[in-house]
Amino acid sequence: MDRGLFLKTLTLKNFATFEDCNINFTDGLNCIIGETGSGKSLILDALQIIFGHRADRKIIRKGTDAAMVEAIFGGNNDPEVKEFFDQLGYPFQDGEIVIKRLISVAGSNKCFLNFQVCQTSHLGDVANFFIDIVGQFENQKLLSEEYHLHLVDHYIKDENLAEYRKIFSQLQRKKEERKFLQTKASERIQKKDFLTFQIEELRSFGPGSDDEASILALKDKVINKEQILGACSQINSILVDEDLSMSSGIIKILKAIEKSKLTLDESLINKLHDFKCFIDEFFCELSKIADIYNDETLDINFILDRLDRYQKLKRKYNCDSNGLQSILARFEEELASAENEDGHLQELETEISKYEQQAQGLARLISAKRNLAALEISKLITQGIQQLNMVGASLKIAVEPLEHLSNVGNDHIHFMVETNPGEGVHRIKEVASGGELSRILLSIRRVFSVKDSISIFLFDEIESGIGGETALKIGAALKDVAKNSQVIVITHLPQIAVNADKITEIYKQTRSSAKDDFRTVSMAKDFTYKNQKELYSVMAPMQMQ
Repeated sequence: MDRGLFLKTLTLKNFATFEDCNINFTDGLNCIIGETGSGKSLILDALQIIFGHRADRKIIRKGTDAAMVEAIFGGNNDPEVKEFFDQLGYPFQDGEIVIKRLISVAGSNKCFLNFQVCQTSHLGDVANFFIDIVGQFENQKLLSEEYHLHLVDHYIKDENLAEYRKIFSQLQRKKEERKFLQTKASERIQKKDFLTFQIEELRSFGPGSDDEASILALKDKVINKEQILGACSQINSILVDEDLSMSSGIIKILKAIEKSKLTLDESLINKLHDFKCFIDEFFCELSKIADIYNDETLDINFILDRLDRYQKLKRKYNCDSNGLQSILARFEEELASAENEDGHLQELETEISKYEQQAQGLARLISAKRNLAALEISKLITQGIQQLNMVGASLKIAVEPLEHLSNVGNDHIHFMVETNPGEGVHRIKEVASGGELSRILLSIRRVFSVKDSISIFLFDEIESGIGGETALKIGAALKDVAKNSQVIVITHLPQIAVNADKITEIYKQTRSSAKDDFRTVSMAKDFTYKNQKELYSVMAPMQMQ
Protein backbone atom coordinates (compact mmCIF):
# COMPACT_ATOMS: atom_id res chain seq x y z
CA MET A 1 0.00 0.00 0.00
CA ASP A 2 1.56 3.28 -1.04
CA ARG A 3 -0.84 5.83 0.41
CA GLY A 4 -2.92 6.66 3.46
CA LEU A 5 -2.74 5.55 7.04
CA PHE A 6 -2.14 1.97 8.22
CA LEU A 7 -1.99 0.35 11.65
CA LYS A 8 1.45 -0.99 12.62
CA THR A 9 1.17 -1.89 16.29
CA LEU A 10 -1.55 -2.13 18.92
CA THR A 11 -0.52 -2.26 22.59
CA LEU A 12 -2.95 -3.25 25.35
CA LYS A 13 -2.14 -2.97 29.05
CA ASN A 14 -4.58 -4.02 31.75
CA PHE A 15 -7.31 -3.96 29.14
CA ALA A 16 -10.04 -6.45 30.14
CA THR A 17 -8.39 -9.89 29.97
CA PHE A 18 -5.27 -8.50 28.29
CA GLU A 19 -2.47 -7.84 30.76
CA ASP A 20 0.37 -6.64 28.54
CA CYS A 21 0.03 -7.43 24.86
CA ASN A 22 1.57 -6.15 21.62
CA ILE A 23 -0.02 -7.02 18.28
CA ASN A 24 1.74 -6.21 15.04
CA PHE A 25 -0.07 -5.70 11.74
CA THR A 26 0.96 -5.65 8.11
CA ASP A 27 -0.13 -3.40 5.24
CA GLY A 28 -2.40 -5.87 3.48
CA LEU A 29 -5.00 -8.33 4.81
CA ASN A 30 -4.75 -9.08 8.52
CA CYS A 31 -6.88 -11.83 10.06
CA ILE A 32 -7.48 -12.19 13.77
CA ILE A 33 -8.56 -15.66 14.77
CA GLY A 34 -9.27 -17.42 18.03
CA GLU A 35 -11.79 -19.46 19.94
CA THR A 36 -15.03 -17.91 21.12
CA GLY A 37 -14.34 -15.93 24.31
CA SER A 38 -10.62 -15.66 23.69
CA GLY A 39 -10.78 -11.88 23.37
CA LYS A 40 -10.86 -11.34 19.60
CA SER A 41 -13.66 -8.79 19.78
CA LEU A 42 -11.72 -6.90 22.45
CA ILE A 43 -9.30 -5.96 19.67
CA LEU A 44 -12.14 -4.20 17.86
CA ASP A 45 -13.23 -2.58 21.15
CA ALA A 46 -9.71 -1.30 21.72
CA LEU A 47 -9.50 0.15 18.21
CA GLN A 48 -12.89 1.84 18.63
CA ILE A 49 -11.57 3.47 21.83
CA ILE A 50 -8.48 4.57 19.90
CA PHE A 51 -10.77 6.24 17.38
CA GLY A 52 -12.69 8.26 19.94
CA HIS A 53 -15.44 5.95 21.19
CA ARG A 54 -16.47 6.15 24.83
CA ALA A 55 -14.17 4.23 27.19
CA ASP A 56 -16.03 2.42 29.95
CA ARG A 57 -14.11 1.87 33.18
CA LYS A 58 -15.41 -1.71 33.18
CA ILE A 59 -12.69 -2.60 30.67
CA ILE A 60 -9.96 -1.90 33.27
CA ARG A 61 -8.45 -5.17 34.38
CA LYS A 62 -9.55 -6.20 37.85
CA GLY A 63 -7.05 -5.24 40.55
CA THR A 64 -5.40 -2.45 38.51
CA ASP A 65 -5.82 1.31 38.61
CA ALA A 66 -5.80 2.07 34.90
CA ALA A 67 -5.89 0.61 31.41
CA MET A 68 -3.84 1.78 28.46
CA VAL A 69 -4.43 1.36 24.75
CA GLU A 70 -1.84 2.62 22.28
CA ALA A 71 -1.82 2.40 18.51
CA ILE A 72 1.06 3.29 16.22
CA PHE A 73 0.20 4.04 12.60
CA GLY A 74 2.37 4.45 9.57
CA GLY A 75 1.71 7.42 7.34
CA ASN A 76 4.31 6.64 4.66
CA ASN A 77 4.94 10.40 4.61
CA ASP A 78 1.91 10.62 2.33
CA PRO A 79 1.36 14.38 1.68
CA GLU A 80 -2.40 13.93 2.16
CA VAL A 81 -1.87 12.32 5.58
CA LYS A 82 0.72 14.91 6.61
CA GLU A 83 -1.52 17.80 5.58
CA PHE A 84 -4.47 16.33 7.49
CA PHE A 85 -2.57 16.07 10.78
CA ASP A 86 -0.88 19.46 10.29
CA GLN A 87 -4.25 21.14 9.83
CA LEU A 88 -5.67 19.22 12.79
CA GLY A 89 -2.83 20.66 14.89
CA TYR A 90 -1.05 17.38 15.66
CA PRO A 91 1.90 17.07 13.25
CA PHE A 92 3.96 13.88 13.24
CA GLN A 93 7.54 12.97 12.45
CA ASP A 94 9.35 9.97 10.99
CA GLY A 95 6.19 8.78 9.28
CA GLU A 96 4.48 7.55 12.48
CA ILE A 97 1.21 8.63 14.13
CA VAL A 98 0.77 7.64 17.78
CA ILE A 99 -2.60 7.57 19.55
CA LYS A 100 -2.87 6.66 23.24
CA ARG A 101 -5.84 6.37 25.60
CA LEU A 102 -5.53 6.08 29.37
CA ILE A 103 -8.64 4.92 31.24
CA SER A 104 -8.44 5.39 34.98
CA VAL A 105 -10.51 3.85 37.77
CA ALA A 106 -10.66 7.36 39.24
CA GLY A 107 -12.33 8.55 36.04
CA SER A 108 -9.56 10.88 34.83
CA ASN A 109 -9.32 9.52 31.28
CA LYS A 110 -6.76 11.08 28.95
CA CYS A 111 -6.23 11.11 25.18
CA PHE A 112 -2.96 11.70 23.39
CA LEU A 113 -2.37 12.26 19.69
CA ASN A 114 1.23 12.42 18.54
CA PHE A 115 2.29 12.90 22.18
CA GLN A 116 -0.02 15.89 22.68
CA VAL A 117 -3.08 15.88 24.92
CA CYS A 118 -6.16 16.02 22.70
CA GLN A 119 -9.94 15.80 22.78
CA THR A 120 -11.72 12.57 21.85
CA SER A 121 -13.47 14.49 19.04
CA HIS A 122 -10.09 14.87 17.32
CA LEU A 123 -9.67 11.10 17.37
CA GLY A 124 -13.11 10.89 15.78
CA ASP A 125 -11.90 13.24 13.04
CA VAL A 126 -9.03 10.85 12.30
CA ALA A 127 -11.43 7.90 12.19
CA ASN A 128 -13.92 9.65 9.93
CA PHE A 129 -11.21 10.41 7.39
CA PHE A 130 -9.15 7.20 7.44
CA ILE A 131 -11.06 4.37 9.15
CA ASP A 132 -14.10 2.26 8.32
CA ILE A 133 -15.22 -0.07 11.12
CA VAL A 134 -17.71 -2.75 10.02
CA GLY A 135 -19.11 -4.57 13.04
CA GLN A 136 -21.37 -7.60 13.14
CA PHE A 137 -24.44 -5.41 12.83
CA GLU A 138 -22.93 -2.76 10.56
CA ASN A 139 -24.65 -4.22 7.52
CA GLN A 140 -27.87 -2.75 8.90
CA LYS A 141 -26.61 0.55 7.53
CA LEU A 142 -27.49 -0.84 4.10
CA LEU A 143 -31.15 -0.66 5.09
CA SER A 144 -30.92 3.13 5.45
CA GLU A 145 -31.73 5.12 2.33
CA GLU A 146 -29.77 8.04 3.76
CA TYR A 147 -26.74 5.76 3.61
CA HIS A 148 -27.54 4.94 -0.01
CA LEU A 149 -27.45 8.64 -0.88
CA HIS A 150 -24.25 9.08 1.12
CA LEU A 151 -22.56 6.30 -0.85
CA VAL A 152 -23.47 7.75 -4.23
CA ASP A 153 -22.41 11.26 -3.24
CA HIS A 154 -19.19 9.92 -1.76
CA TYR A 155 -18.52 8.22 -5.07
CA ILE A 156 -19.05 11.27 -7.28
CA LYS A 157 -17.34 13.73 -4.89
CA ASP A 158 -18.94 16.58 -6.80
CA GLU A 159 -17.78 20.05 -5.74
CA ASN A 160 -21.25 21.29 -6.65
CA LEU A 161 -22.61 19.48 -3.57
CA ALA A 162 -20.86 21.82 -1.14
CA GLU A 163 -21.94 24.86 -3.15
CA TYR A 164 -25.49 23.52 -3.36
CA ARG A 165 -25.71 22.98 0.42
CA LYS A 166 -24.42 26.51 0.99
CA ILE A 167 -27.01 28.03 -1.36
CA PHE A 168 -29.80 25.79 -0.03
CA SER A 169 -28.94 26.87 3.52
CA GLN A 170 -29.14 30.52 2.46
CA LEU A 171 -32.42 29.79 0.67
CA GLN A 172 -33.88 28.23 3.82
CA ARG A 173 -32.81 31.19 5.95
CA LYS A 174 -34.44 33.60 3.52
CA LYS A 175 -37.63 31.52 3.51
CA GLU A 176 -37.69 31.48 7.31
CA GLU A 177 -37.23 35.24 7.31
CA ARG A 178 -40.05 35.62 4.79
CA LYS A 179 -42.27 33.35 6.85
CA PHE A 180 -41.61 35.45 9.93
CA LEU A 181 -42.44 38.68 8.11
CA GLN A 182 -45.54 37.15 6.59
CA THR A 183 -46.84 35.92 9.94
CA LYS A 184 -46.35 39.44 11.25
CA ALA A 185 -48.05 41.03 8.24
CA SER A 186 -51.48 41.62 9.87
CA GLU A 187 -49.80 42.88 13.00
CA ARG A 188 -47.63 45.17 10.89
CA ILE A 189 -50.68 46.56 9.05
CA GLN A 190 -52.38 47.36 12.35
CA LYS A 191 -49.20 48.99 13.60
CA LYS A 192 -48.90 51.09 10.44
CA ASP A 193 -52.54 52.22 10.75
CA PHE A 194 -51.96 53.15 14.38
CA LEU A 195 -48.75 55.03 13.61
CA THR A 196 -50.31 56.83 10.66
CA PHE A 197 -53.21 58.04 12.84
CA GLN A 198 -50.89 59.20 15.63
CA ILE A 199 -48.55 60.93 13.22
CA GLU A 200 -51.44 62.70 11.47
CA GLU A 201 -52.80 63.84 14.83
CA LEU A 202 -49.46 65.27 15.92
CA ARG A 203 -48.60 66.74 12.53
CA SER A 204 -51.96 68.49 12.21
CA PHE A 205 -51.55 69.92 15.70
CA GLY A 206 -47.95 70.94 15.01
CA PRO A 207 -46.36 71.04 18.47
CA GLY A 208 -43.32 73.28 18.59
CA SER A 209 -40.51 74.09 20.93
CA ASP A 210 -41.76 76.52 23.63
CA ASP A 211 -45.03 76.83 21.70
CA GLU A 212 -47.19 76.18 24.77
CA ALA A 213 -45.43 78.96 26.73
CA SER A 214 -46.15 81.40 23.90
CA ILE A 215 -49.82 80.38 23.85
CA LEU A 216 -50.07 80.89 27.63
CA ALA A 217 -48.65 84.40 27.20
CA LEU A 218 -51.30 85.11 24.57
CA LYS A 219 -53.95 83.79 26.94
CA ASP A 220 -52.93 86.42 29.53
CA LYS A 221 -53.28 89.11 26.88
CA VAL A 222 -56.68 87.90 25.77
CA ILE A 223 -58.03 87.86 29.31
CA ASN A 224 -57.39 91.68 29.59
CA LYS A 225 -58.26 92.43 25.95
CA GLU A 226 -61.68 94.02 26.49
CA GLN A 227 -60.53 96.26 29.35
CA ILE A 228 -57.49 97.43 27.42
CA LEU A 229 -59.40 98.13 24.21
CA GLY A 230 -62.12 100.02 26.20
CA ALA A 231 -59.53 102.21 27.89
CA CYS A 232 -57.86 102.88 24.55
CA SER A 233 -61.19 103.94 23.05
CA GLN A 234 -62.05 106.24 25.96
CA ILE A 235 -58.61 107.85 25.93
CA ASN A 236 -58.78 108.31 22.16
CA SER A 237 -62.09 110.11 22.57
CA ILE A 238 -60.63 112.45 25.16
CA LEU A 239 -57.52 113.09 23.16
CA VAL A 240 -58.67 113.37 19.53
CA ASP A 241 -62.07 111.90 18.66
CA GLU A 242 -64.49 114.41 20.25
CA ASP A 243 -65.10 118.11 19.52
CA LEU A 244 -64.05 118.94 23.05
CA SER A 245 -61.02 116.66 22.95
CA MET A 246 -57.73 117.89 24.26
CA SER A 247 -56.13 117.96 20.83
CA SER A 248 -58.91 120.00 19.24
CA GLY A 249 -59.04 122.31 22.27
CA ILE A 250 -55.35 123.21 22.00
CA ILE A 251 -55.77 123.83 18.26
CA LYS A 252 -58.65 126.20 18.98
CA ILE A 253 -56.62 128.03 21.67
CA LEU A 254 -53.71 128.55 19.29
CA LYS A 255 -56.02 129.86 16.54
CA ALA A 256 -57.76 132.25 19.00
CA ILE A 257 -54.41 133.67 20.14
CA GLU A 258 -53.34 134.18 16.57
CA LYS A 259 -56.58 136.01 15.54
CA SER A 260 -56.76 138.25 18.61
CA LYS A 261 -53.24 139.55 18.34
CA LEU A 262 -52.98 138.59 22.02
CA THR A 263 -49.52 139.37 23.22
CA LEU A 264 -48.17 136.42 25.20
CA ASP A 265 -44.76 135.25 26.16
CA GLU A 266 -43.36 133.25 23.26
CA SER A 267 -42.26 130.47 25.61
CA LEU A 268 -45.87 129.88 26.60
CA ILE A 269 -46.87 129.59 22.94
CA ASN A 270 -44.05 127.04 22.41
CA LYS A 271 -45.23 124.98 25.40
CA LEU A 272 -48.70 124.78 23.87
CA HIS A 273 -47.17 123.48 20.64
CA ASP A 274 -45.06 120.93 22.60
CA PHE A 275 -48.14 119.75 24.47
CA LYS A 276 -49.95 119.28 21.14
CA CYS A 277 -47.01 117.11 19.88
CA PHE A 278 -47.05 115.06 23.10
CA ILE A 279 -50.76 114.36 22.69
CA ASP A 280 -50.18 113.23 19.09
CA GLU A 281 -47.32 110.89 20.14
CA PHE A 282 -49.36 109.46 23.01
CA PHE A 283 -52.25 108.83 20.61
CA CYS A 284 -49.93 107.06 18.14
CA GLU A 285 -48.58 104.66 20.80
CA LEU A 286 -52.06 104.00 22.09
CA SER A 287 -53.20 103.13 18.55
CA LYS A 288 -50.38 100.56 18.25
CA ILE A 289 -51.52 98.88 21.47
CA ALA A 290 -55.10 98.82 20.22
CA ASP A 291 -53.96 97.28 16.90
CA ILE A 292 -52.15 94.50 18.79
CA TYR A 293 -55.23 93.58 20.80
CA ASN A 294 -57.43 93.78 17.72
CA ASP A 295 -55.28 90.94 16.10
CA GLU A 296 -57.53 87.96 15.17
CA THR A 297 -54.89 85.49 16.49
CA LEU A 298 -55.84 86.57 19.96
CA ASP A 299 -59.13 84.75 19.58
CA ILE A 300 -59.83 83.34 23.02
CA ASN A 301 -61.56 80.20 21.66
CA PHE A 302 -58.56 79.34 19.47
CA ILE A 303 -56.13 79.84 22.36
CA LEU A 304 -58.15 77.84 24.89
CA ASP A 305 -58.72 75.03 22.37
CA ARG A 306 -55.00 74.78 21.59
CA LEU A 307 -54.08 74.77 25.28
CA ASP A 308 -56.67 72.05 25.88
CA ARG A 309 -55.21 69.89 23.10
CA TYR A 310 -51.74 70.35 24.59
CA GLN A 311 -53.01 69.02 27.91
CA LYS A 312 -54.73 66.02 26.31
CA LEU A 313 -51.69 65.10 24.22
CA LYS A 314 -49.36 65.41 27.21
CA ARG A 315 -51.57 63.07 29.23
CA LYS A 316 -51.89 60.65 26.28
CA TYR A 317 -48.15 60.36 25.69
CA ASN A 318 -47.05 61.00 29.28
CA CYS A 319 -44.62 63.79 28.44
CA ASP A 320 -44.24 67.56 28.49
CA SER A 321 -45.06 69.78 25.52
CA ASN A 322 -41.50 69.73 24.17
CA GLY A 323 -41.48 65.90 24.30
CA LEU A 324 -44.32 65.74 21.76
CA GLN A 325 -41.87 66.57 18.98
CA SER A 326 -39.62 63.66 20.00
CA ILE A 327 -42.60 61.31 20.04
CA LEU A 328 -43.64 62.47 16.57
CA ALA A 329 -40.10 61.84 15.28
CA ARG A 330 -40.10 58.36 16.87
CA PHE A 331 -43.47 57.49 15.32
CA GLU A 332 -42.21 58.62 11.93
CA GLU A 333 -39.12 56.38 12.31
CA GLU A 334 -41.28 53.40 13.32
CA LEU A 335 -43.59 53.95 10.37
CA ALA A 336 -40.61 54.17 8.03
CA SER A 337 -39.25 50.93 9.55
CA ALA A 338 -42.59 49.15 9.07
CA GLU A 339 -42.73 50.35 5.47
CA ASN A 340 -39.13 49.17 5.02
CA GLU A 341 -40.23 45.70 6.17
CA ASP A 342 -42.75 45.70 3.34
CA GLY A 343 -39.95 46.64 0.99
CA HIS A 344 -37.70 44.02 2.60
CA LEU A 345 -40.38 41.39 2.02
CA GLN A 346 -40.34 42.27 -1.67
CA GLU A 347 -36.52 42.08 -1.67
CA LEU A 348 -36.74 38.68 0.02
CA GLU A 349 -39.03 37.40 -2.70
CA THR A 350 -36.46 38.49 -5.28
CA GLU A 351 -33.59 36.89 -3.36
CA ILE A 352 -35.54 33.67 -2.78
CA SER A 353 -36.28 33.45 -6.48
CA LYS A 354 -32.59 33.96 -7.26
CA TYR A 355 -31.42 31.30 -4.76
CA GLU A 356 -34.07 28.86 -5.99
CA GLN A 357 -32.88 29.24 -9.55
CA GLN A 358 -29.25 28.72 -8.48
CA ALA A 359 -30.14 25.72 -6.30
CA GLN A 360 -32.26 24.13 -9.02
CA GLY A 361 -29.46 24.60 -11.54
CA LEU A 362 -26.92 22.94 -9.24
CA ALA A 363 -29.42 20.22 -8.29
CA ARG A 364 -29.85 19.34 -11.97
CA LEU A 365 -26.07 19.07 -12.43
CA ILE A 366 -25.74 16.93 -9.27
CA SER A 367 -28.69 14.77 -10.29
CA ALA A 368 -27.14 14.12 -13.69
CA LYS A 369 -23.90 12.98 -12.06
CA ARG A 370 -25.80 10.85 -9.55
CA ASN A 371 -27.66 9.09 -12.32
CA LEU A 372 -24.44 8.34 -14.19
CA ALA A 373 -22.75 7.20 -10.97
CA ALA A 374 -25.76 5.06 -10.05
CA LEU A 375 -25.44 3.14 -13.30
CA GLU A 376 -21.70 2.68 -12.85
CA ILE A 377 -21.90 1.67 -9.16
CA SER A 378 -24.84 -0.67 -9.82
CA LYS A 379 -22.82 -2.47 -12.48
CA LEU A 380 -19.73 -2.78 -10.27
CA ILE A 381 -21.64 -3.98 -7.20
CA THR A 382 -23.64 -6.44 -9.28
CA GLN A 383 -20.38 -7.90 -10.60
CA GLY A 384 -19.05 -8.01 -7.04
CA ILE A 385 -22.00 -9.84 -5.46
CA GLN A 386 -22.17 -12.33 -8.31
CA GLN A 387 -18.51 -13.12 -7.67
CA LEU A 388 -19.50 -13.77 -4.05
CA ASN A 389 -21.84 -16.63 -4.96
CA MET A 390 -24.97 -14.54 -5.42
CA VAL A 391 -25.30 -15.96 -8.92
CA GLY A 392 -27.86 -14.17 -11.05
CA ALA A 393 -28.41 -11.51 -8.39
CA SER A 394 -28.30 -7.87 -9.37
CA LEU A 395 -28.34 -4.51 -7.66
CA LYS A 396 -29.79 -1.34 -9.08
CA ILE A 397 -29.50 2.11 -7.59
CA ALA A 398 -32.73 4.00 -8.23
CA VAL A 399 -32.53 7.79 -8.46
CA GLU A 400 -35.98 9.37 -8.22
CA PRO A 401 -36.84 13.10 -8.30
CA LEU A 402 -38.26 14.78 -5.23
CA GLU A 403 -41.24 17.14 -5.41
CA HIS A 404 -39.26 19.89 -3.71
CA LEU A 405 -35.63 20.75 -3.16
CA SER A 406 -34.07 19.37 0.00
CA ASN A 407 -30.73 19.80 1.73
CA VAL A 408 -29.39 16.92 -0.38
CA GLY A 409 -30.68 18.19 -3.70
CA ASN A 410 -33.62 17.02 -5.76
CA ASP A 411 -33.08 13.26 -5.57
CA HIS A 412 -34.28 10.32 -3.55
CA ILE A 413 -31.90 7.35 -3.78
CA HIS A 414 -32.47 3.75 -2.73
CA PHE A 415 -30.85 0.44 -3.49
CA MET A 416 -32.97 -2.13 -5.32
CA VAL A 417 -31.90 -5.78 -5.42
CA GLU A 418 -32.98 -8.96 -7.10
CA THR A 419 -31.49 -11.81 -5.07
CA ASN A 420 -33.25 -14.58 -7.00
CA PRO A 421 -33.57 -14.21 -10.80
CA GLY A 422 -37.15 -13.94 -11.95
CA GLU A 423 -38.49 -12.96 -8.52
CA GLY A 424 -38.49 -9.26 -9.27
CA VAL A 425 -36.54 -6.23 -8.05
CA HIS A 426 -37.31 -5.01 -4.55
CA ARG A 427 -35.90 -2.53 -2.10
CA ILE A 428 -32.90 -4.02 -0.37
CA LYS A 429 -34.45 -3.79 3.08
CA GLU A 430 -37.40 -5.91 1.95
CA VAL A 431 -35.62 -9.01 0.64
CA ALA A 432 -31.94 -9.27 1.57
CA SER A 433 -30.87 -11.73 4.29
CA GLY A 434 -28.04 -11.11 6.75
CA GLY A 435 -25.54 -13.10 4.69
CA GLU A 436 -26.59 -11.33 1.50
CA LEU A 437 -26.27 -7.95 3.18
CA SER A 438 -22.76 -8.84 4.29
CA ARG A 439 -21.78 -9.73 0.73
CA ILE A 440 -23.37 -6.58 -0.69
CA LEU A 441 -21.61 -4.49 1.94
CA LEU A 442 -18.27 -6.10 1.12
CA SER A 443 -18.84 -5.48 -2.58
CA ILE A 444 -19.52 -1.82 -1.81
CA ARG A 445 -16.29 -1.58 0.20
CA ARG A 446 -14.50 -3.24 -2.70
CA VAL A 447 -15.77 -0.62 -5.13
CA PHE A 448 -15.09 2.33 -2.86
CA SER A 449 -11.68 1.27 -1.59
CA VAL A 450 -10.14 2.40 -4.88
CA LYS A 451 -11.55 5.92 -4.72
CA ASP A 452 -11.85 6.51 -0.97
CA SER A 453 -9.68 8.39 1.49
CA ILE A 454 -10.41 5.45 3.82
CA SER A 455 -7.20 3.44 4.20
CA ILE A 456 -8.04 1.04 7.05
CA PHE A 457 -11.02 -1.31 6.95
CA LEU A 458 -12.00 -3.26 10.07
CA PHE A 459 -14.38 -6.19 9.64
CA ASP A 460 -15.81 -8.05 12.62
CA GLU A 461 -17.16 -11.49 11.62
CA ILE A 462 -18.39 -10.40 8.21
CA GLU A 463 -18.90 -14.11 7.41
CA SER A 464 -22.11 -14.20 9.48
CA GLY A 465 -24.58 -16.58 7.79
CA ILE A 466 -22.19 -17.86 5.11
CA GLY A 467 -19.68 -20.64 4.60
CA GLY A 468 -18.15 -23.00 2.07
CA GLU A 469 -17.40 -21.66 -1.37
CA THR A 470 -19.01 -18.30 -0.58
CA ALA A 471 -16.59 -17.83 2.31
CA LEU A 472 -13.68 -18.50 -0.06
CA LYS A 473 -14.93 -15.84 -2.42
CA ILE A 474 -15.42 -13.37 0.43
CA GLY A 475 -11.84 -14.03 1.47
CA ALA A 476 -10.68 -13.31 -2.07
CA ALA A 477 -12.77 -10.12 -2.12
CA LEU A 478 -11.20 -8.97 1.16
CA LYS A 479 -7.81 -9.68 -0.36
CA ASP A 480 -8.80 -7.52 -3.31
CA VAL A 481 -9.82 -4.63 -1.01
CA ALA A 482 -6.45 -5.00 0.71
CA LYS A 483 -4.67 -4.09 -2.53
CA ASN A 484 -5.57 -0.44 -1.91
CA SER A 485 -6.20 -0.39 1.84
CA GLN A 486 -5.20 -2.14 5.00
CA VAL A 487 -7.86 -4.70 6.00
CA ILE A 488 -8.21 -6.15 9.49
CA VAL A 489 -10.71 -9.02 9.80
CA ILE A 490 -11.91 -10.85 12.90
CA THR A 491 -13.00 -14.25 11.63
CA HIS A 492 -13.72 -17.88 12.46
CA LEU A 493 -13.47 -19.09 8.89
CA PRO A 494 -10.29 -20.65 7.44
CA GLN A 495 -11.65 -19.90 3.94
CA ILE A 496 -11.14 -16.21 4.78
CA ALA A 497 -7.96 -16.56 6.85
CA VAL A 498 -6.21 -18.45 4.04
CA ASN A 499 -6.09 -15.20 2.06
CA ALA A 500 -4.38 -13.27 4.87
CA ASP A 501 -0.98 -11.65 4.59
CA LYS A 502 -0.73 -12.02 8.35
CA ILE A 503 -2.73 -14.04 10.89
CA THR A 504 -2.81 -13.21 14.59
CA GLU A 505 -4.23 -15.77 16.99
CA ILE A 506 -5.83 -14.62 20.23
CA TYR A 507 -5.82 -17.22 22.95
CA LYS A 508 -6.28 -17.44 26.72
CA GLN A 509 -4.14 -18.80 29.51
CA THR A 510 -4.94 -19.34 33.15
CA ARG A 511 -2.15 -18.34 35.51
CA SER A 512 -1.71 -18.74 39.23
CA SER A 513 -0.75 -15.70 41.27
CA ALA A 514 1.24 -15.22 44.46
CA LYS A 515 -2.05 -15.45 46.36
CA ASP A 516 -2.61 -18.97 44.98
CA ASP A 517 -5.64 -17.77 43.00
CA PHE A 518 -6.03 -18.03 39.24
CA ARG A 519 -6.37 -15.26 36.61
CA THR A 520 -7.29 -15.49 32.96
CA VAL A 521 -5.01 -13.68 30.54
CA SER A 522 -5.65 -13.09 26.84
CA MET A 523 -2.57 -13.20 24.67
CA ALA A 524 -1.69 -12.78 20.99
CA LYS A 525 0.77 -14.57 18.77
CA ASP A 526 1.59 -14.66 15.10
CA PHE A 527 0.00 -17.71 13.54
CA THR A 528 1.86 -19.54 10.81
CA TYR A 529 1.01 -22.78 9.09
CA LYS A 530 2.79 -25.16 6.78
CA ASN A 531 -0.13 -25.76 4.46
CA GLN A 532 -3.82 -25.06 4.12
CA LYS A 533 -4.72 -28.42 5.65
CA GLU A 534 -3.01 -27.39 8.88
CA LEU A 535 -4.84 -24.05 8.87
CA TYR A 536 -8.19 -25.73 8.35
CA SER A 537 -7.54 -28.28 11.08
CA VAL A 538 -6.68 -25.56 13.58
CA MET A 539 -9.64 -23.34 12.71
CA ALA A 540 -12.26 -26.03 12.24
CA PRO A 541 -13.00 -26.22 15.99
CA MET A 542 -13.39 -22.44 16.05
CA GLN A 543 -16.15 -22.66 13.45
CA MET A 544 -18.09 -25.10 15.58
CA GLN A 545 -18.26 -22.76 18.57
